[in-house]
Amino acid sequence: MLQVDESRNGAEFDLAPGEEIEVTLSENPTTGYRWHLQPATEGGLAPDEDAYEPFGAAPGAMGRRRWRFRAPQEGVVRLQWDHRRSWERAATKSFTITIRVKTSTE
Repeated sequence: MLQVDESRNGAEFDLAPGEEIEVTLSENPTTGYRWHLQPATEGGLAPDEDAYEPFGAAPGAMGRRRWRFRAPQEGVVRLQWDHRRSWERAATKSFTITIRVKTSTE
């Protein structure tokens, strides 16, 4: 499984159909700011898993949100997450990756 974190913002990845990718982004939901995955317009890539893991037991502690995707079929999909409060439209930052799903990953 390919693992991607915030340091790979803007990167492109090649996957074969059926392969998985895991995206992990730092988050502190107690502040109201969370990562919101924008709907993919093409490629049919949807998360198999979306989970939050706190770094510690202290209330209000920082943590990370993790998404897992399985590449369903050949195609290109651009995934974008916006870091914002759910009631606000403007994002404080964005994270974007492009995934090319193809039979041969030459």
